[in-house]
Amino acid sequence: MSDAIQAVVAAAWRIHGPRLLRRRRAVLDDWLAALEHQHDPVTILATMATTYGIDHDYTYDVSGPDHLKSFTATIRLRDARGCVHRWTQRLPGTPGKPEAKRATAEAVLDILATPVNGAVDDLPAPERDLLAFLLRAQLDGLDQPTERQRARMLARGDLGTDFLTTGDTEAFAWAERIRQLLGPGGTAVPDALRELYPKVLDDTRLGPGSLLRRMAAEPGSDVASVVRRNAADAVRRALSSRPQAASVRDVDQDWWRDQAPDHRRHGPRDMRQEIFRPPPIYLGALDETLKWGGEAAEAADTRIDVELTVQDGTLHVWLGLDKADVRAACDDSARLLLHALSYTDCLVGDDQVRLRLHGDLETDPLHPLAAAGMDAYASGPKDRRRLIEQVADGSAEAQDKQPYS
Repeated sequence: MSDAIQAVVAAAWRIHGPRLLRRRRAVLDDWLAALEHQHDPVTILATMATTYGIDHDYTYDVSGPDHLKSFTATIRLRDARGCVHRWTQRLPGTPGKPEAKRATAEAVLDILATPVNGAVDDLPAPERDLLAFLLRAQLDGLDQPTERQRARMLARGDLGTDFLTTGDTEAFAWAERIRQLLGPGGTAVPDALRELYPKVLDDTRLGPGSLLRRMAAEPGSDVASVVRRNAADAVRRALSSRPQAASVRDVDQDWWRDQAPDHRRHGPRDMRQEIFRPPPIYLGALDETLKWGGEAAEAADTRIDVELTVQDGTLHVWLGLDKADVRAACDDSARLLLHALSYTDCLVGDDQVRLRLHGDLETDPLHPLAAAGMDAYASGPKDRRRLIEQVADGSAEAQDKQPYS
């Protein structure tokens, strides 16, 4: 394996030379992270156990004659508190030692993944006991994982992290399905878990492999590349700063007063029907979206129609741009908003942009473990210095003042 890797690196160096040293590390990180799922169950289980301080070893029962031995593997798990649990997986036929070890590791991983599909109540008692042990071991053994370890946790879907980062908030209710497994003492949320969720979300939204960072580093001077870089800068501003306005109405009125030329027509602004209480980060997103739409209309020398309505706690923003290539102008910024902001929908049509921001979010009825994740998901980036420095400095060149020139 090492010889093959050395040959690949040598060939790449021959073609690209010192330019390889200027490649973003995210390229290598993404490739290595993708290999995580290609590992065998024994390796995946060992990596997971190391992350949470779970000691483990295998023992084997051997039966049958010397020329036809059959192996059965038992794994012994010892968590950070010193509790021990054993699991044995039996295979039909005459499995060898590697097959028995692999089957046992795979069975443990399958049981750990049970809360994802909601079949916890259907588990037999031995599997429920193992699942409860593993979940407690993860919660008790969670410390301060590195960014690399967090990437592996996300790849495995540990503690619902994959649901949070993909915005599948309904599926994140997995914590509700493990309520009985954890028992009365399982309602306490470890401080390490409260810190983990925001960090994993920041990794996904702002990290080296994030869409925001990739667009910010988009090379080239063509129009599409310029638009992507400026879209990344706009979303970065929305996440890292707050407009001076204190409400949605103020953001709308300030934009209309400062940026909307006389030849544009501004549509009705129906903000009187309901009170909209968005998370503060939404004000920045709305401000940048209005500015982006205004610049697109100005570049196309056309008018812009804007409608703001609130219904059932959701702000609906409609931007109509006549005679403008809306998809070319707004597709990238819409994708970034979807990836970087929670509870946000942004749809781009041929002549319009629809933005939906969901406000007044409630997490109180949830299990404390689920509420901890949902609170992290609904909030903005935790590490704003990382957002400002890394994303801004990651641009391939200075931000362009005219994104549609």
